[in-house]
Amino acid sequence: MRELRASEGALEELRAMIVLPERLRDAALAFVAVLERWCEAGLSGIVLLVEEPELFLRPQAQRYLHRLLHTFAAAGNQVLFSTHSPAFLSVAHLEELARLDLITGLQRDRVAAALDSIAGEFENGVFVFSEADEDLHGAVERRLIELAGDRRVGAVIERVWEQGQRFDGWSEHFSYQRWVDAAAEVLPAQGVDLDWYTTRERAVEEVLPWDHISAGLHKDFLWQDWQDALAEVGLPDCRWTPCYDCGACTGYGIEHVVASATAPAGGSQGTGQDLSTGHLPGPVPVTLRTRTFAGAAT
Repeated sequence: MRELRASEGALEELRAMIVLPERLRDAALAFVAVLERWCEAGLSGIVLLVEEPELFLRPQAQRYLHRLLHTFAAAGNQVLFSTHSPAFLSVAHLEELARLDLITGLQRDRVAAALDSIAGEFENGVFVFSEADEDLHGAVERRLIELAGDRRVGAVIERVWEQGQRFDGWSEHFSYQRWVDAAAEVLPAQGVDLDWYTTRERAVEEVLPWDHISAGLHKDFLWQDWQDALAEVGLPDCRWTPCYDCGACTGYGIEHVVASATAPAGGSQGTGQDLSTGHLPGPVPVTLRTRTFAGAAT
């Protein structure tokens, strides 16, 4: 009963924080103060949902609020929040990122080892600052990328450039063999090879370098489409079938509409092709015609 009364009182405190837009920063600080009182009072049994709790708070206050939310959750409450702030989702919270499947366990361990190495460099007085470091946080982040980030291909690019490779976008300048040779020269020292980047099989849980880019299709749909391709199983056109929930429509708020319960002969293009065998119903007539060009010998 005490928890119920406490929860009702907490709700009243939140209602009192509804303010006009010009006082939003005051409301953000008031929320921090209210959360402090809730933690001190030992409230429990509350489900707290917060959208972007970092808004209108300085970085130090954001980090403090993150600690408060963890303290509140540990007291027997459930806390759900959406955020864009590195104060809430960063390498400082590796276990949290792993629980949310934003990074894999392997990535968590790799970053944790790199952070331990950086701490050792500071303790031993061997940490090297760069002129490009804007502050201490920037220096640690740069060193973390060097140790845990995948910048190994950069050495290959530099080597190819040193060998005079330019204008790769033009076919008359591109040299595939030069890239292969540079990779064979540089990558072994990094513990990988060209095949590791290009042809090795990836597991479904591996985070790909382009996973942060969304083309509208869900990753699980693309993975299943890849498995279907390996099994030589075709996927019927979704204009004539129920929605596959690939993300192309639903991800952009477009309603899936079945154009017809019966697909045209030969699939979506109406080619007359037998989709079960992949062949046309009969021989395709082809006529070859000769053509004489001006000035050409006959």
